[in-house]
Amino acid sequence: MSSKGINISSFESSVSWACSAVWPAHRPFKPGVVGSNPTRPVWGGKMEGDFDPRGHVLVPEHRVLSEEEKEEILKRYKVKPHQLPLMKSTDPVARAIGAKPGDIVEVKRESPTAGRTVAYRYVVEG
Repeated sequence: MSSKGINISSFESSVSWACSAVWPAHRPFKPGVVGSNPTRPVWGGKMEGDFDPRGHVLVPEHRVLSEEEKEEILKRYKVKPHQLPLMKSTDPVARAIGAKPGDIVEVKRESPTAGRTVAYRYVVEG
C-alpha cells in the first residue's frame, strides 16, 4: 500500500513515535479563537492551573529573588530591571514559583561545556 509514493508498510515498521497536527480547514477563521485559523495547526488544549513544569529534566532551577538580592543584582550589573531578559507572569514556571510583575527570577542551568550558568529574568505582565 502506498500514499504519495511512500511505501506505508515499510514506513510504519521503522517509526517508533509520531505526533500529528490537525488543520481545521473546514471552519471559518475567527481572530482570537484558537483553532479557527486554517493556516495554523491545533496542538492541544489550554494548560490548567495545577500544571507545574519544574519537575521536567529540561526545565532549569528558578527562584524569585528577595528585594535585597534584586537591588544587589541591579547594582552589580549596572542595569535597570527592564534591561534584563523578560519573563511573562503567565509563564508556567513563573506561575509555579509565584512570580509577580516587577519580580526578578534567577535561573540556574547546568551545562556540559560552561558548567553552571546563572541568568536573571524580569517578570512583566502577560
